Amino acid sequence: MSKRVAALACVLGLLAGACGSDSDESAAPAATAAPATTAAPTTAAPAAADDGGGAADAKVSVAILLPCAINDLSWCQAAYEGVKELEAEGLIDLQFVENAPFDAQGATRVMSGFANDGVDLIIGHSFDYGAPIHELAPEFPDTKFAWQGSCGGWCGVEGPNIVDYAMNMYEPAYLAGILAGGISQTGVLGTNSGYDIPACRASVEAFLLGAQEVNPAVTRLDAFLGSWIDAALAKEATAAQADQGADVFMACGNAGSFGMLAEVAERGLSGFGYVYDESALAPGNVVASMWSKFGVNVRKMVEGIENGTWEEYLTTPMSGGAFELLMHSDFNAAEISADAMALYETRLAGIMDGTFEVPFIGAAPEPEAAEATQVRVRLNWIADPGFAGLYMADELGYFADEGVEPIFEFGGPNVPHPVQILAGGAADIGFGGLAMIADSASQGEEFVVFGTRLQQGILGISSLAESPIYTAEELCGKKIGATPGDIVQLDALLVINGLEPGCYEMVPVGWDPSPVAEGLVDGMVNYMNSHPVVLDGMGIDNVAVSYADMGMPMYHDLAFATKEFAENHRDALVGFTRAMVKGWEAAFADPETAMDVMYNGSPNLGGGVDVGMDISYQIYIHYAQVPLMESSLTETDGLFSMSYDEMAGAMWDVLALTGIDPLPEAADVIDMSILDDAFGDCRPSILACDG
Repeated sequence: MSKRVAALACVLGLLAGACGSDSDESAAPAATAAPATTAAPTTAAPAAADDGGGAADAKVSVAILLPCAINDLSWCQAAYEGVKELEAEGLIDLQFVENAPFDAQGATRVMSGFANDGVDLIIGHSFDYGAPIHELAPEFPDTKFAWQGSCGGWCGVEGPNIVDYAMNMYEPAYLAGILAGGISQTGVLGTNSGYDIPACRASVEAFLLGAQEVNPAVTRLDAFLGSWIDAALAKEATAAQADQGADVFMACGNAGSFGMLAEVAERGLSGFGYVYDESALAPGNVVASMWSKFGVNVRKMVEGIENGTWEEYLTTPMSGGAFELLMHSDFNAAEISADAMALYETRLAGIMDGTFEVPFIGAAPEPEAAEATQVRVRLNWIADPGFAGLYMADELGYFADEGVEPIFEFGGPNVPHPVQILAGGAADIGFGGLAMIADSASQGEEFVVFGTRLQQGILGISSLAESPIYTAEELCGKKIGATPGDIVQLDALLVINGLEPGCYEMVPVGWDPSPVAEGLVDGMVNYMNSHPVVLDGMGIDNVAVSYADMGMPMYHDLAFATKEFAENHRDALVGFTRAMVKGWEAAFADPETAMDVMYNGSPNLGGGVDVGMDISYQIYIHYAQVPLMESSLTETDGLFSMSYDEMAGAMWDVLALTGIDPLPEAADVIDMSILDDAFGDCRPSILACDG
């Protein structure tokens, strides 16, 4: 094994304490040797001798939790050496725990032990220690607690005896970015961070801004690892970024830096060290290291305790000595342009004398709002509970969240069917029966069905109890009230039962079921979720039988779109579908609110009151439709789900009996992928997945 390979192997083992104080000259040197063992993690420094003047008693006692080894060439070594300087000056009595527990329970146990011992200042040197400190600090009001949050108080961890101290790495990161801009040949930078916390976000944003001062076209690839300790994952992320063209790298996190520099060394690329002199990790490949002088902040904390000037947020800039960008003379992986070096010197001087301020960007920039895609939606009836989910999606902003601006148009008894509207180019999405959609497709219209509101046909036949119609055979020879749009499915019901289509006398009617109540017709095509409710409300003893119970399986109220819209605006169609499903889930969860919104209006749908809706029985209509919208399929796959096999099988067999000629292929009309993309991994509930 070469010395360089040995050094890299050692680096990847640092988190497990594998490198210790190796005497091999090829191993990464440690400025301060680790204790011989970490089995008993707390190491107390010996107290300074009292000179008789009580000086020792005046020292501030400090305990620090370090989540890694004190010779890690990174986060913990920088902090350890910082507090050891103060101890050497005789300012503090020091205790430390290396490889301290990261979990809240373990960290709390260690910190509470120090607090019970009367330690003046307890430091948790990680963002992750904020939560246990927040819980523990109120129990020990006389003890000061410090954590590395870099939040300025807006992370939610605050209190009179807590300090959030900042590591202003974004300032040296900006300078590093300038150098990176003068090095990169591809114009692509790579970064990884343990988590997307303010300190890390500010650093990677500053890194890019600095590079863009040299080359405005520079871009950045980010990886937020979800771990402070996974060097292997950081190495993989760096490799993936290099494969995409990145040639200069930085990290925010010690393991992230270890993995990044290991990959940089293997590929002969360029990187920057993290919070300590990390040139030994990749000799010749480390441009400079952003070295944290941690003792500067601790000195301020100690002074605050001694002087009674404790602050709840503490930050020290580069100009105050908190960071240094340590240039490495052995860097030889690439050339730094003269222009970049000149700009680096200028910006360094400006940072140190206060004439140049590096912007702090502690959160990901808000993406520019894309212009919403307008979607023209033709509904197949007047405002009623059948559209409650759309009302809720509109009211709750689900469509806006998806970048979709729906324009709704209602239908009605004397309004052309949505199939005709879409065929004429006046709408993009519609709702209707499968027979009407397939019949139009047979005539050359190109539609795709992408979901079904009802898991069984909503249509049926209403008749009076004194002369009921229970079967398809009993339709023949009778006066049947229907709209022109009902004929295709009504005839299909007859054909599938071996009867002649049109064996009844068709009587044109509207939606009002009064013709049944008044005996003007023997039966009437009904909506199973509404007409029986209305007739019951009128005191009419009636019978309602669904087409499904008469032997015709069929989805109803299918969502369909023109194929042109589906191909050219797929993202908008998927977004509309996702919002629609979420809206229906919300309506199921809170039907009273859904009915209120439907009645009083939502931004794009208006209100049911505008069309004379009586709110008093709408809730009953909603509850009547719920069983029609649910099935064993929706329990596993979610609302609007369809079975391709059932559609292409039994339902297409029904269509074949209606005389649709030529009957289009099911695969040309059914598109299952829209719902798949809308749900993603969130079946059966998108809302539950969203939390």
